[in-house]
Amino acid sequence: MKSKLKNSQKPSKSIRSLAKWSLFLILFLCIERFCYFQTGGFRFYEILSDRNYDSKWDTETLSDHELDEIRNLLNQPFHFLGGGGQCYAFESLDGSVVLKFFRHDYLRPEALLRKISFPSFLEPLKQTMLNLRSSSVGRCLAGAKIAFEELKEETGMLYVHLNKTEGLFQTLTFTDKIGVKHTIDIDKTEFTLQKKAELIFSKIEREIRMGNKQNAKMCIKAFFEAMIFCAKKGILDQDTAIRRNFGFINEKAVFIDTGSLIKDESIKEATNLKNDLMIKSRRLYRWIRKHHPEYIPFFEKQLIYYTHLLGDNSSKTWE
Repeated sequence: MKSKLKNSQKPSKSIRSLAKWSLFLILFLCIERFCYFQTGGFRFYEILSDRNYDSKWDTETLSDHELDEIRNLLNQPFHFLGGGGQCYAFESLDGSVVLKFFRHDYLRPEALLRKISFPSFLEPLKQTMLNLRSSSVGRCLAGAKIAFEELKEETGMLYVHLNKTEGLFQTLTFTDKIGVKHTIDIDKTEFTLQKKAELIFSKIEREIRMGNKQNAKMCIKAFFEAMIFCAKKGILDQDTAIRRNFGFINEKAVFIDTGSLIKDESIKEATNLKNDLMIKSRRLYRWIRKHHPEYIPFFEKQLIYYTHLLGDNSSKTWE
């Protein structure tokens, strides 16, 4: 009787197997996350491109002097700065510029998807997926082109390389997050080059810490002016996360993540512009309220001024 009871209390073979596989999966995920944080998610092959030439990604030609300046900036080592869904960023040795390589694991899957044969009833799904990937590619490259051709000062964009070239640049050396050096032929690689910006919250915090209260206020004012300037040109920044997407080059307010820029004439309309301004300024308001509430009256004064400027006779604050 006791023997039967003991046997009945033992986990079944299937439960033990499930437990082992669950433990294995948890361990695998922990290792994967550890490797991701150690490397910043960077994989060299992801920035290698197999994209063909496309005339719609041609941009204005630089003079020989301007090209020489770009070559000089690229003729120095770069080290890993960070990564996102669309690109990996590397900072120059002198700290003046940021080089961004597009992530082709994000951009490339449409080519593989086209080669896969689907059952006829799944073809509509395949086409939908292809359209989504294609539009993602277009938005990413189009945002960089908009920044270079229409918002150079407002993005700090120095150069965009969206089509492959021949003999325009030398090879470039950069170091990833774990210290491994890589050499790449940037003639064959899509990339952008921007001036290094200081993130908005860091900039305001630093000015306040140094006792430059007026400069901190000017940062808040510059934020509103930049948002309105961009919108009045018919360009919408779809990224509302200003913590990582908005900053300053010296005292100039700039948009950092150009992949979220799109042409949208409707943003010129006062109602749409005000709504966009309210959404994006809410993030700044909450940060100020938490860290430096003494600047809330100035923030609200600017909000009221700019919404009135757009034809709104009401104001709004957030609690």
